[in-house]
Amino acid sequence: MSGLLTGYSLLFAIGAQNAFVLRQGLKGEHVLWLVLFCSISDAVLITFGVTAFGTLVSFYPGLPRFMVVAGAAFLVIYGAARFWAAWRGAYEIIDGSEARTLGRTLALAAAFTWANPHVYLDTVTVIGAIATGYAGAARWVKWSHLFGQVCSVSKVYRV
Repeated sequence: MSGLLTGYSLLFAIGAQNAFVLRQGLKGEHVLWLVLFCSISDAVLITFGVTAFGTLVSFYPGLPRFMVVAGAAFLVIYGAARFWAAWRGAYEIIDGSEARTLGRTLALAAAFTWANPHVYLDTVTVIGAIATGYAGAARWVKWSHLFGQVCSVSKVYRV
């Protein structure tokens, strides 16, 4: 149950990656490939968080604090930029630009996924820290709900 509830709480918070996927979905551009890329990336990050976070922290005790500070700084800067754009009226959900190629869309998705400290904060730090409370097979049983959510995200985006 904890994996399911944690997954839903992280899914409902719209971050940079989710906003990008939603925008592309509204535009109808490369949705299948984008959702597959993001789902696989999230599954890899969640797997890393569940399996390796405790080990990393034992070697680098300052890692959680660093990740929290980096994630908070990213959120403040990104949030301020989005707030300022909305305040000026310069932010449209669907912009008038021409369609992106599949390669450019996936490159942007990779940046929003792998270069985003918020993603690591959620998938590695939060999920990894919670998962360390479970031992062995129980860890995988508890977190199987979250993996199911990642795999079923295509239903949300009607892929």
